[in-house]
Amino acid sequence: MTVPSRRKLASGFTLLEVLVVTFLFSLVFIFALRIVSVSLDDADRLEDHGQRLTAQQRAITFLTMDFEQAIARPVRDAYGTEEPAMMSLPDGGVAFTRLGWANPFDLRPRSQLQRVSYVLVDGELRRYHRPLLDATTGVEEEKVVLLDGVESFTVRYLERSSTTDELEWAQFWPPDSSAQTAMLLQPLPASVEVDITLENGYSLHRYFRMVVNPWL
Repeated sequence: MTVPSRRKLASGFTLLEVLVVTFLFSLVFIFALRIVSVSLDDADRLEDHGQRLTAQQRAITFLTMDFEQAIARPVRDAYGTEEPAMMSLPDGGVAFTRLGWANPFDLRPRSQLQRVSYVLVDGELRRYHRPLLDATTGVEEEKVVLLDGVESFTVRYLERSSTTDELEWAQFWPPDSSAQTAMLLQPLPASVEVDITLENGYSLHRYFRMVVNPWL
């Protein structure tokens, strides 16, 4: 049997071999780091997208619950002036009265009716509601920001024309034809169209059917 010489036993990697191995390990490390970085970016984007979808779903839920429970009940502002059951706001928003504000066993000293409004302020779609149905001086409205990054918020109202008796869309409510009608007897629109355009170009578009004024 041949015994290896001491010189062969003592031999190791050459400098070139060490450099090649180091270079290969560096490539593997850079490649792995890139994969991890891309994965983290994708995870952040997915999380952000998921949060936006959740916010959009929440906004639609609020709009649906509110509009589909709208009722023809006028209210009074803090100065005692009567306001229509549903009314357009100067900034393009809308305010109306709705049923279904939970008050189990009437434990709270308030009505189950609620006055809500939707307005667009600085790119935020905000929902306001008053603790009391009729406004009271010194009592502030409670605010919930439903969506941010909103470019436009548009509400239209389907009404029956007093001249042609056909349904047509109006930009404001109540219509001029109801100006001389007592607010309690003013009808609600047949339907409400809501269009929300986000800054990313996505749009939320819904129609809500209104109930018939029970006082007519």
